[in-house]
Amino acid sequence: MQFCVLGPVEVRDDNGAKVDIGGDVPATLLALLLVEGGQPLARRDLERETWFYRDPKPVTDRVKTEISLLRGRLQQGLGERLIETVRDGYRLSVLDVSASRYDVARYRVLIEEARISASSGDREAAHVRYTQAESLWRGEPFAGLATPRLEDEVHALGELRAGALADRIDLELDGQRGVSPSLLAELEHLTVRYPGHERFWQQRMRALAASDRRADALRVADEARRVLRREEGLEPGRGLADL
Repeated sequence: MQFCVLGPVEVRDDNGAKVDIGGDVPATLLALLLVEGGQPLARRDLERETWFYRDPKPVTDRVKTEISLLRGRLQQGLGERLIETVRDGYRLSVLDVSASRYDVARYRVLIEEARISASSGDREAAHVRYTQAESLWRGEPFAGLATPRLEDEVHALGELRAGALADRIDLELDGQRGVSPSLLAELEHLTVRYPGHERFWQQRMRALAASDRRADALRVADEARRVLRREEGLEPGRGLADL
């Protein structure tokens, strides 16, 4: 069974078929358990998170009922108990949140492998791993679901992704004599998507300069300073000034 949250929450069986888990409430409960990484989550915390933005608030034992229904849907034809009851709460098994089943765990492993390959000088292997990692993204994590805990996780995953993208782009910029139009287009998109990430602005300037577009690089530098100061409330760092 595969648990996928780098996009709308999905569960797929071992044949790749999508498992119907029953709607937003069970999807939220499952997402919260996945985020905990196999650690127990108290029933009261599940209730508070799941119904934080929902009205009316749940009646007594609503979490217990929803977990029971979710457990039944996940167990159909699998012959294994995927959600464990512990004390006053629930958890998923360690296997369920491993890289073999959970796309976030798999993403983290691929990024780590890419960075190890890059540090050892194997650019090709690093690029392959970065590309494999990026292919796991299907959209906004936990799309359509909202709880305070999931919002924090969405932010953390976005930062992780931004760092991985920047690392991959550094490899491409360091390893190319020329810069492809697709990389320039990607960097333009990334400075829009992550306006507060100075590293993408620096990379965009480097790419333009390497393409003999120095005037455009200076224009982007001015735009970066304006965006960072006026819109993001950040003071541009030394790296931007040096470029």
